[in-house]
Amino acid sequence: MKGNVLVGQSGGPTAVINSSLAGVFKTAKERGYGRVYGMRFGIQGFLDEQYVDLSDYIRNELELELLKRTPSAFLGTCRYKLPEIHEDKKVY
Repeated sequence: MKGNVLVGQSGGPTAVINSSLAGVFKTAKERGYGRVYGMRFGIQGFLDEQYVDLSDYIRNELELELLKRTPSAFLGTCRYKLPEIHEDKKVY
């Protein structure tokens, strides 16, 4: 087994944002990765250590298909832009 995967999204909810999340989850599992974690609210969730184990929510093919077809953004998103590293090193 390989390591784990961490996925986050930003921008806004679109017609395909959950479908792309489902694709990351499925591909990671097919390629032998362990856990797939999702960042709640994109990079802001990452910085605040807000993660969810997607295996708690996607337990079978039906749930994967439902995620792909559900509008909105399952993980939530953000529009936070990381500052340049020379502007604020503590963020990094």
